Amino acid sequence: MSRCFVVMLLISGLALSACGGGDRTAAAAQKEERPGGAGSLTAREVRVVRAETGNLARTVVVSGTLGADEEAQLGPKIAGRLISLNVDLGDHVRRGQALARLSPTDLQLRIRQAESALQQARAQLGLPAGGSGTVDPDDTALVKQASANLTQAQLTRDRMARLLEQQLIPQQDFDAAEAALQVAEARRQEAIETARTR
Repeated sequence: MSRCFVVMLLISGLALSACGGGDRTAAAAQKEERPGGAGSLTAREVRVVRAETGNLARTVVVSGTLGADEEAQLGPKIAGRLISLNVDLGDHVRRGQALARLSPTDLQLRIRQAESALQQARAQLGLPAGGSGTVDPDDTALVKQASANLTQAQLTRDRMARLLEQQLIPQQDFDAAEAALQVAEARRQEAIETARTR
């Protein structure tokens, strides 16, 4: 047991010598060299203010796409060339505000085309150029011509009927006159419909 006691005493001595049994002046020199050490204590300047309530600026950095709450797809009622765009993306607009302007040239050309087509249709119907809006179909040239053809077909059929009674013509000639009358009646009806729709 004395041997164990000697070994324990030896280990304790070594441990104590390693824990700080060194030179005291070297430790003091290290303390003076380090900032904030015991030798370099200086007073700091401090400002005292009264506490206040206020807003703090806060900046949030994010990435993504910014989208509107409401969107509207717009398109003009008529096609044409755009000459001015009065608003930009993100602008606030009011009801009735002009957003864009189309070139009036295209629209004016279309109006002239429609007027020319109207004059041409009136000429085909045999009506004066600056007449009223309502048209009696019997006053149009197409209907007058079809009526004249119908009258001629009726006269021819009546003539053929008398000749057939006298047995001066074959039945085939009378049948052709009857068919020509039916064609003339159909063409007159078609001319009336054409005059009403133009």
